[in-house]
Amino acid sequence: MLLSLMREDRLAAWMAYVQLLETEPRIFDIIGSPLAGTGLSAADTEARIEDARAVRAVWFGFSVDDIPTPAATATRARDALQGRTELRPVTDLCQAHCPDSLATCEAAMLAFPGLPDPGFTVLQPFSDALNPAEFAASDRGLLTLIRPRHDRAAAADRAMAEALDACYAGVLARRDQISLGP
Repeated sequence: MLLSLMREDRLAAWMAYVQLLETEPRIFDIIGSPLAGTGLSAADTEARIEDARAVRAVWFGFSVDDIPTPAATATRARDALQGRTELRPVTDLCQAHCPDSLATCEAAMLAFPGLPDPGFTVLQPFSDALNPAEFAASDRGLLTLIRPRHDRAAAADRAMAEALDACYAGVLARRDQISLGP
């Protein structure tokens, strides 16, 4: 199944492959490498693997590894996620606050705090009640989309994100000042 999904060029399959490669490499001694069956050139295969690694690095669930996210990694993840549903909340926030620097804002947000957890959607109103872009522009939207991080890489990731996009640095500063009550 993994091979068939990799042949279809599904990002999730490439991420699963990288996960297995990095955590259980011995499995490929047993089953063999699926890379030959993808039909991709060595350069294309390496590009898919690097895209998957970049997305894993900014995926909120993978921020526990305490490794700071370089700007190039955040930018590569943004490019790999371009046009995908997973990037939509990031795009909404950046369109609401930094439309003139959309691409660098998206990369900066992927670096800090990272790609929002898919479960964040339960924290936002239904889109027929409040447009997702309007929600992203609101104080509650900022508090929901830019979650606090306390891992060892958080300060480095925030500094890099602020350096990557000055507008997003202002959004982070605004978020720090928000208080929705006692």
